[in-house]
Amino acid sequence: MKNFNWKDLLGQHSLFESLDSKEVERIIAHLLDDKVSKEREYSDGTIIVREGEPGASVFLVGRGSVQVVLEGENGASIPIAILRQGEFFGEMALLEKKPRAATVKAKESCVLLEIKGQEFLKLLDEHKDVESKMLLKLSERLRHANDQVLAVKVRTVDEKIDALKVKHEAELKAVDAQLKAALAIFDQTKLRTDEIITSAERSRAQRTWFFGIMAMLVSVGATFGLKELLDLKSYTDQAGRTMKMINEVTPQIEKIKPSAKKLEYIAVSFDRIVLSTEQPKFKEALLNGTDKNITDTYSILKTIHENYRWYLDDIELAMKDRPKRNYAHILRAILEEVQNPEDYIRAHYLLLTTGILTDSMQDFEKQLQNLKNYVNARGPFDFKYDVSSLNSVFEKEPPASQRRYNQVVQSIPTL
Repeated sequence: MKNFNWKDLLGQHSLFESLDSKEVERIIAHLLDDKVSKEREYSDGTIIVREGEPGASVFLVGRGSVQVVLEGENGASIPIAILRQGEFFGEMALLEKKPRAATVKAKESCVLLEIKGQEFLKLLDEHKDVESKMLLKLSERLRHANDQVLAVKVRTVDEKIDALKVKHEAELKAVDAQLKAALAIFDQTKLRTDEIITSAERSRAQRTWFFGIMAMLVSVGATFGLKELLDLKSYTDQAGRTMKMINEVTPQIEKIKPSAKKLEYIAVSFDRIVLSTEQPKFKEALLNGTDKNITDTYSILKTIHENYRWYLDDIELAMKDRPKRNYAHILRAILEEVQNPEDYIRAHYLLLTTGILTDSMQDFEKQLQNLKNYVNARGPFDFKYDVSSLNSVFEKEPPASQRRYNQVVQSIPTL
C-alpha cells in the first residue's frame, strides 16, 4: 500500500524528461506496481543500507532526507552527501554488481520508494538516455564526495591515511561513472556509424572523425583498467589523468549531438541513391553478367541493407527468364548470412531448384534432407512464401526434374 503521491513525483522527474508522456505513464505504472516496489518509512537516525552489505534494490526519496556516509577502517564515519526529495540512491551497487559502497541513514523522518534492482536495471537497459542521466548524476555526486572527504578534520596519521584511502575509492568510482555516462551518450549519438564506416562511398572525413572519438574512449577505458598502483600518490595521479581525458572527451561527444540528425539524413539519402543505381545492376548481372558481377553488386548492396527478401525476389525473377543459369554461388552466400527462418527456407528452396534446372547439384539428396531437418527443427509455423510461381518453369522440364521439384515443394511448410 502506497500513501505518498509517487506518480506526481516520478511524472515530473528529470530522468524521464526526454521520453514521451505515454511512455512515462507506462514506466510509472510499472514502477509503482506492488510486485516491483514497496513504500518504506524510516525514523530519524535509522540505518537504511549499510556499507559492505549486498545491494538488490534502489531507493527514491519521497519525503524527508537521508545522509550518505563512508565508514573508515578505524570506525570514523565521513559524511558524503545529503539526499532529498526526488533523488535516488543504491544504484551504484546494482551497476557495479558489488556490495553497498556507502552507508545511508535517515537524517530525519522520511518516506522512500524501494524498487527491485532487476526492474530498475531493465528500465536503464530499455532507455539509454535515462541510463546516461543516472550515470552523470552519480558521477556528480561522487566528485562532490571527494571534496567532502578532504574537508574532514583528522587528527592522527592513521586517520589521515584512512581518509585518503576513502577519498581515492570515491574518486575512482567517479571516474568509472563518468566513463560509463560518456559511453552511453556516445552510443545514443552514433546512430548508423557502422554503416557509415563500412561503406566506401561515405565521407572519409566523417569516418575518420568517428574513429577518432572511439579511439579516445577506448584509450580512456584502457587507462582506467590499471588495477595495481605502487602507492597512494600514483593512485591519485592516475585518477587525475583519467578524469582529465574524460573531461576532454565529453565536450566532443556533446558536439556530435547537433550533427547526428544531419549524418542520419546524409546516410539515408546516400542509401537511396545507391539503391536506385546499384539494384538495377544486380538484376542485370543476374541475367547477363558473370558470377563475379553478381557477387560484386551484391556486396555493394549488402552494405546498405540486409533485406534478403529483395535479393531472393530478384533471383527468382531471373530464374524465370534464365532457368538454365546457375545461381548456386550467390544463394549459398545468402544461406551463410541469413537469420530469418522464412528467408532461409526460401533461399534453400531456390538453391535446390537452380540445381535441378541446371543439373549441377551432385549432393541434391543431402541438401534436400538438410532442408527437411531445418524445417522439422523449427517446428510448425506459418510460411507465407508461395513456391507456385516457378511451376510454369518446370512444366517444360523432363519428368525426372519435375519429380525432384515436387519433392522440394513438399518439403516446404504450409503455404
